[in-house]
Amino acid sequence: MINQYRKAVKIGSLTFIEFPVSATKPDIHISRQYTEDFVEQYKSGWNISLENPEDIVYGFSLLSIKDGFKLRAYQHSMGVAGAGLVFAIPVDSSLPEILHREGEPPIPDDALDDFMEAIEGDKSPLSYLQAAICYHELHEFGAFWHSVSWGEDRILPDEDENQYDYSPVTDIADLKEMDFKLKTQELPESLFPRFYYENSIPVISFYTINDVGQGKLIRYKHVFSTDGYTQTVTSEILGYGGPGKIF
Repeated sequence: MINQYRKAVKIGSLTFIEFPVSATKPDIHISRQYTEDFVEQYKSGWNISLENPEDIVYGFSLLSIKDGFKLRAYQHSMGVAGAGLVFAIPVDSSLPEILHREGEPPIPDDALDDFMEAIEGDKSPLSYLQAAICYHELHEFGAFWHSVSWGEDRILPDEDENQYDYSPVTDIADLKEMDFKLKTQELPESLFPRFYYENSIPVISFYTINDVGQGKLIRYKHVFSTDGYTQTVTSEILGYGGPGKIF
């Protein structure tokens, strides 16, 4: 098990539990098969995915799929971009076959409204952080090239001292030295991911930098339901840096 918590910080009436950035990474190795001819595995348009989105969930030690359900996905490919669509369906069910590859894939009649309803955990602060990351990974399941967004987010603060392709950001001062134009002064001294309760509701918040097109400082806030891991997610761009990458 990873080192779960970094420290607890009390601000006003709220106690924030901070995590090291390593806690946002999968902590169980799940072997996933990738090949160089990934695009060629699929006909143009929508197909039933050859990969299993459950591999993402089982990469996090405190999460699992509820008994009686499974996750399955459709995959869209059009050469320069791809996207996926994940559903939670009964374990004895299957995704409907696709009749028209260029139209929208069929929605299974027995699918849950939100695939996060099929995910369970021990309700610890770390499990909520894992569920927040899992949410993004599942929503971007099957995405590649031009369709990637979350996959280019770098969760702050940087902990990898061996990276060479971008400037490290360990605190707000680093952002100011990089001439980030911040839109707000309401930033904490610490950029570490946090868990706290807001009106008895579990909340996860963290900061990222995404440099597609232009460098952006983004704050994510995940507000969870009181009885599971469904969540309302908001993201806010708090500042802009210099030119980013184009791909």
